Amino acid sequence: MVCPVCGAPMEQGRIDVAVLGSSTPVTPLINWYPEAEFQKTGIASIFKKNGRTISDTCTKQAEAWHCPQCRKVCAMLTLK
Repeated sequence: MVCPVCGAPMEQGRIDVAVLGSSTPVTPLINWYPEAEFQKTGIASIFKKNGRTISDTCTKQAEAWHCPQCRKVCAMLTLK
């Protein structure tokens, strides 16, 4: 995908949410990871690398692209 902001090639990946803490309210941590990190199997699948923190709003995994040049993320999100 080409970045709609700067025109540079974008990396395909996904947005992933980890919830930190067990008390209410929980603290969600939203990151973008390269697609290769989701292809790992076994114990390696738990430890994703090269993530980019997005926000602190909770969601599920979504297909997304990251532009390393202008540091923008484009995601395909479905609303309920």
